[in-house]
Amino acid sequence: MNTQWLDLLDSALQREVLLEVIALSAAVDDLSRVSTTAAAVAARVGAIDRCLIHVLDESGRRLTVAGTWPAGALGDLGALPIGAGLAGWVASHGRPLVSVDLADDHRWREFLDGRASPFASAISVPIATRGSAPCGVLEVFTAQRQDFAGSQIECTVGLGRLLAPSVAAARHHQHVHARELSRHRSTEEFIALQESDRRRLAAEIHDGVGQRIVGLTFHLVAAAESLADQPDFAAVQMATARELAELAQAEVRSAVYGLRPPLLDDLGLSDALASLGRRAAGLDVNVRVSELPLPDHVATSLYRITQEALQNITKHAGAQRVVVELFPVGQHMVLRVTDDGDGFDPAAHTDGQGLRIMRERAELIAGRLDLVSRRGGGTTLSVRVPISRPQPHPPEDSPR
Repeated sequence: MNTQWLDLLDSALQREVLLEVIALSAAVDDLSRVSTTAAAVAARVGAIDRCLIHVLDESGRRLTVAGTWPAGALGDLGALPIGAGLAGWVASHGRPLVSVDLADDHRWREFLDGRASPFASAISVPIATRGSAPCGVLEVFTAQRQDFAGSQIECTVGLGRLLAPSVAAARHHQHVHARELSRHRSTEEFIALQESDRRRLAAEIHDGVGQRIVGLTFHLVAAAESLADQPDFAAVQMATARELAELAQAEVRSAVYGLRPPLLDDLGLSDALASLGRRAAGLDVNVRVSELPLPDHVATSLYRITQEALQNITKHAGAQRVVVELFPVGQHMVLRVTDDGDGFDPAAHTDGQGLRIMRERAELIAGRLDLVSRRGGGTTLSVRVPISRPQPHPPEDSPR
């Protein structure tokens, strides 16, 4: 790593910066602490009024502010899409950006969206080692217009590289921890879902099927006792018993459907998805499936995710056309549902019940759900599930 820029600092500040960076390597289990300390180090290196440490989320498509100097000075700035604002531009291009006059920088004006700017000048640099993709962005701001000296720009760029290993390690730790928490929650919710299914099935059997069978028995006994002396009355009892038997059969089918749709067993996943598309009210659904043999629990989850996605589109999207695709990519099966509806901001709708249910179903089969949407541009939901492809067997008469 090139650290010649440190020679631009006096010896006392060099030592202070290096000790702080070394200390960060022992704190990688706390991204907030690492980022806040990194921002404070940047403030000591240059004469600035604000410093922000942006970190890329796990998808690599959004930046969030993980640390500020002064600490907490700007509150919650929310998520910034890659390419938006100064930091988004730096993250997408991997190059430093010097804005001497922020009022003339269209990226900054678009980010402010009509709000007054508290700053006049800025330096934004990638947090990345040389030749690697950024894991975040370091931004320093001044309240007064600043013609930054070459030495300050060089120090800021160098500091971004020096901080990269600690920030990248802390970011990785946070993502791993988040995945572990998500798996733990999914396991708990899966157990709760199983218990809920058991209670629902028990209630349906007791309140529905059980009562039908009691009534069926009563009418069969009445028919048997009156068959010799009152054949007409016995016929009525038999007809009633038949109606009760048909109702019980329908209720058993309904209870079983709640556990696993019979269509999957009768028709297979491809035709079951096509059936879902035909039943989607008010939507023109085009289903394209390249079917491979899948375990029953995977097929059931993909069916349920598609079912939930079509229900959400019907209720909320304002769409006319939907394309449902299922196809293999390498060692994964991909389910993709695309609509031409109104679209929305995924960052503002992360806690929707339907989306949460679909994400949990995907995680339960070791899959990953991704959502791409923009206002007025429709929505694409994708689920990638690992699969094991059968290996070809050698011919029986092949030489040994």
